[in-house]
Amino acid sequence: MQHSLEQRYAIKFCVKLAKSPTKTFDIIKQAYPDVTLARSNAFWWHQALLEGQEEVANEDNAGIPSTNTDNVACVYTVLNSYHRLSIRLIAQMSNLPKSIVCDIVLVHLMCKACTKMVPKMLSDDLKLLQGKVWQENFSICERDPQF
Repeated sequence: MQHSLEQRYAIKFCVKLAKSPTKTFDIIKQAYPDVTLARSNAFWWHQALLEGQEEVANEDNAGIPSTNTDNVACVYTVLNSYHRLSIRLIAQMSNLPKSIVCDIVLVHLMCKACTKMVPKMLSDDLKLLQGKVWQENFSICERDPQF
């Protein structure tokens, strides 16, 4: 981690000296022969610094919406309003990335994602009804092994 930060500072220095990305990468390879940034990463940082980015340190979760309680509540209300929505539609309605919505639905709300023909997500009322039906079936199976 420390080497990559040093290499980014070296890229920033080369950008200020108006070195090309290829020349910058060659300089970094000479300075850090054992642990060098990947060529694509070096070029990405060169372009970002050339376009005016000042910071080379990593920003913690920059631009990534988290699965905070507000996002979970938003997805929960959208999901309960119409339980047959796909992950993509829920993501569009809640203005969140699909990956975050998928994580919220599968992990935080503990629902299964819809398949094409059989919806697996249930509203709260249907969850309670489904639980009662399963309990009744289980008690019938316990009473009558031939069921």
